[in-house]
Amino acid sequence: MSSRVKISTSIFSKAYLAVAWKSRNELTDYERRGFAQFFYLTICGHIESLLSSIIKVRINSIRYMVRWEAVPPMQFNDGGQIHHCELKPVIDSVLQIVSLVAKDTENAPLNKLFELYSKVFSQSLKEITGKDLYEDLDALASLRNLFAHGRDLFIEFDGPFPDKATLDNNPLQKPAQRLFKAGIIKDFNITGRNYDKFQALFYSDEVLLYFYRSVQKIEDVLIKSIGFMPEKSMTYMPPLVDLEVEE
Repeated sequence: MSSRVKISTSIFSKAYLAVAWKSRNELTDYERRGFAQFFYLTICGHIESLLSSIIKVRINSIRYMVRWEAVPPMQFNDGGQIHHCELKPVIDSVLQIVSLVAKDTENAPLNKLFELYSKVFSQSLKEITGKDLYEDLDALASLRNLFAHGRDLFIEFDGPFPDKATLDNNPLQKPAQRLFKAGIIKDFNITGRNYDKFQALFYSDEVLLYFYRSVQKIEDVLIKSIGFMPEKSMTYMPPLVDLEVEE
């Protein structure tokens, strides 16, 4: 019989983030942007780790807290003849499905965890968090994919440069829409003359803290949503700390 000793790797990233945050203003512009990308990846990894933990704890509850071996046979009437049918074939299928979900959860990225959460629990993740926080999380997933995979940061123009730019099919579109709703982005009048300022905004303290605080709220909602008491003590993830912010 195998055993596993584990610790979430997001714990190490969060520990470093709290220290690096204090010295961020000592960095050059490129270094500062690299730090901001690490920042996004860390808070995204934190919520991935939390979602994964909540799903896996529920899977373990299904596996080990239900006395599957004690489920009685069902009575089946076949043309007036009563049969007592053992439910083992059905139970084996249920546990096989649970095992497949557990396997998917191990390495699932954030968007896949959204789907798995909604399959395992009676409420979808969007219903649990509410529309606004869910859209913040979806926007953060777009930033995570951009930075984690080293994709180009780009702006596309409707016509020849420097005409008005479009965010269609741009990974910054969802985050920008959330920031516009929050009043951080004032308009979408992006041109060749100001697109660099628009991109730089995503590396600013104001935007980093906007998404950080959203993740803190999501974290709180998810922990409070755990409805099965034994699972509350089994789901443990060190929370995001409150970052020191200069007034």
